[in-house]
Amino acid sequence: MEYQHKLILVSAVLVVIALYLVFTMPAPPAGADNSQAEALLLKSAGFGKGLLNYTYAYSDVSDGYKTTYALIAAGETRYIEITNPLSTKKVYLLANDTIFCIKYPINESCVSVQNNSEMQNYIAFVESKFFNDSNILKAESSMDALVSRGYLHAEAGITDKTVGNAACSQVAYTIDYSNATVQDAALFGIGAQSPKVYNLTRCIDNSSGLAYETMLAYTDNSIRHSKSMVVSAFREGAPSMPQPPESSGDAIGVFRKEREQQVALATCHTDKQGEEREKCVADIALNLKRKDICELAGARRDRCLISIVPLTKDQTICTAVTAASYKDDCFIELAGAYKNSSYCANVLDASKLAACQEAAAPRVAQNETDDTGGESAPIDAPAGNESAGNATSKNDEVDALGLLNYIENYGKNTSNSSASGNMTGNSTE
Repeated sequence: MEYQHKLILVSAVLVVIALYLVFTMPAPPAGADNSQAEALLLKSAGFGKGLLNYTYAYSDVSDGYKTTYALIAAGETRYIEITNPLSTKKVYLLANDTIFCIKYPINESCVSVQNNSEMQNYIAFVESKFFNDSNILKAESSMDALVSRGYLHAEAGITDKTVGNAACSQVAYTIDYSNATVQDAALFGIGAQSPKVYNLTRCIDNSSGLAYETMLAYTDNSIRHSKSMVVSAFREGAPSMPQPPESSGDAIGVFRKEREQQVALATCHTDKQGEEREKCVADIALNLKRKDICELAGARRDRCLISIVPLTKDQTICTAVTAASYKDDCFIELAGAYKNSSYCANVLDASKLAACQEAAAPRVAQNETDDTGGESAPIDAPAGNESAGNATSKNDEVDALGLLNYIENYGKNTSNSSASGNMTGNSTE
């Protein structure tokens, strides 16, 4: 009897303790509700479906390498202008013809590439930039699969943001393929050596689903990569279409030369970083005599500009140099290039004046004497304000994604991408 009484007493105490814990201990945190963010991402994947008439412009930056795209669609007639650090390309997709134009380095040439086998891959790449219902449906399906299979994890919070003049809702999310099955890895194009974790943000218009900005970061072979796509303009409706020019020059031959240099420049960004990347870019700028490429050389920019002066004799370069010491060196290079000491007046460091005067001293022709058999006569130097022709081409926009695969392995429209917004695909020209 005493035992039963004690048992009842103990049970009562336990009940009291349990009730105390229930009402005094904090409740376990509820699972974060990210359904709204996921719904917004799915909406963005479907943007552009059914669109036939529109104007669309965006920039695409991959590890500092920028490409800009301007697209006009009027039914089956379409036009695209693509600008990268080296060139500007224009493609007119007409009902009965396809006209390709390229401006590189400073002159533009155009040609019909209808049924041209060499240009098929590039034209297919260009066509992939326009909204395509088939690609959009695939993007929607892939995005839905990423969410439903647990590879895409969106943060619950949505942040209001302005991109340019457009208001949008920013969603942060992660795509993690670390535990992907073999079948799913094949479905999403993830190989054994591919990066597995991608961190992204996307700023989306709530009403239309247009992603005004997509930012991507991931690590591959210990190199941190960053990619972005920013929409600068979108307008729905039938636009006016530019008229294609007449054929001129060897556009396809020019394209071959430009592509070789573009792949080299793109590789500087994708395969290198820090000082190694800056030197790689500066070497290409020197090889091409392109002062605009020096703008991509980071901390090596001024040194890059000065290296081009003896080759181009471009007097505008020195005004573009920012560091005082390098600016002095630039004027010394001009004095040496023109053999004209008047440039030395711009040298501020007194300790460098002697070097400038020495560089400006006229060259003496070898084995050349005057009529009296005296010393060799100096070669005439050009006037101080004379500038030799400069082969530089300064594009208004410097250009983007997926540089390593370039054209032959073109990807889907960046705005309709699945998974990471196709930011890991091959959308950079």
